[in-house]
Amino acid sequence: MFDILQVWAVKVARHRVRVGKWLYDMLSITQRYMYVSIRRYKTGADQVDAVMRRVEEEFLPLVSKVPGFVKYYGVDGGDGMLAFINLFQDEDGAEESNRLASVWVKENLPTLYPQPQDIAVGKMMIDG
Repeated sequence: MFDILQVWAVKVARHRVRVGKWLYDMLSITQRYMYVSIRRYKTGADQVDAVMRRVEEEFLPLVSKVPGFVKYYGVDGGDGMLAFINLFQDEDGAEESNRLASVWVKENLPTLYPQPQDIAVGKMMIDG
């Protein structure tokens, strides 16, 4: 009798895993994509640490309050090239992060880089 119950419990557990994955896939179909904002700036190589510290201490708390915020990355590309990558649940959040960044940079770092060198916003199409 005990063996039959163990077999039954394993079958139920496997069924739950299959149903759980199917249900998860079905529910997440409307939330398939995250939206990304990538901003690149050029500054002096000797300014990178100071800029990163200010962005982390001052700007990150602002952008993390934008609805749909998921994650924020700051990348030192070498030779004064900086990139900031923001992930959001929707396109509106990604666009708002660019608006916030534009205002914040003009007010707080105007001499280091007056305008972003490059801005890209779009759906994350590959997640590997």
